[in-house]
Amino acid sequence: MSRSTVVLALFLGLCAACLSLMMIHAPEQVGPAAVLLFPGAILAMITSGNVHDFNAWVVALGNLIFYFALVCLIQALRRRFAPSPH
Repeated sequence: MSRSTVVLALFLGLCAACLSLMMIHAPEQVGPAAVLLFPGAILAMITSGNVHDFNAWVVALGNLIFYFALVCLIQALRRRFAPSPH
């Protein structure tokens, strides 16, 4: 995995984590982007055992890991199936 892939994945993961914290503290400012934060919310609900009371840091960490892995997977698939230059 290249350094640029790791930096891009980390950047997008951190953006998702910050957006998660913003959604919890000011939900009216996030709007429809809240749908993208669902993976971290599911993880937080599972770890806390309660749908209505979960830790914000678990949501942020879950989204960071999810989107980091997603970007790495997409970059690996793009590199594998990209047409080779002639």
